[in-house]
Amino acid sequence: HHYRRLGLLPEPFASSSNRFLYDERHVEVLKAIRFLRQTEHLPLATIGELLPLVAADDGVEYERWARGVVEYLERSGSSLPSARLLSAARDSFARLGYDTVHVEDLCEEAGVAKGSFYRYFNSKYEIFLAAARSTVDVVDEELSGSPGALSEEEAVNALRPLLAPLLPFYLEVLAGELRGEQRMSGVFAGITDGLVSRVTP
Repeated sequence: HHYRRLGLLPEPFASSSNRFLYDERHVEVLKAIRFLRQTEHLPLATIGELLPLVAADDGVEYERWARGVVEYLERSGSSLPSARLLSAARDSFARLGYDTVHVEDLCEEAGVAKGSFYRYFNSKYEIFLAAARSTVDVVDEELSGSPGALSEEEAVNALRPLLAPLLPFYLEVLAGELRGEQRMSGVFAGITDGLVSRVTP
């Protein structure tokens, strides 16, 4: 109902004054909203701006929504605040470590007002985890420019400069998991599996 009031969902069929019927169109839009909230960390206001890019009479398909976001970013020529914060977090945490980095530092490096930080992430710990997971996508984007399949030697040579700067970051994630931090559980394995899935083909 909250998403409907914000205009993010197609209007449902009102079967009575306080009863609404939803269909597959609404399910697809909810999938898309969840993707952008959890993966891209976009606020609902920004999602509302992106929605018309992929809206269709027969509803919004999950894949079309994702492509619409990418096309929007390419046309705008600038990254969203959430993307800039993640980039700053990857770099800062890898160079300086979790304890040394503060939210103010990330905001300054990303060019984002500190008050806006909490529109995208609830805490420093949350952006730390998001930045760790996002390294897989960064590596994937860099490798996607490689023509054709790579030999094992070529793959190693391509991966080394990408992963070497991130090694301290990965070790800190692994250390947190080994200390038994609940929120770290499975994060390192997820990164490893993600990298393997992108490199193997």
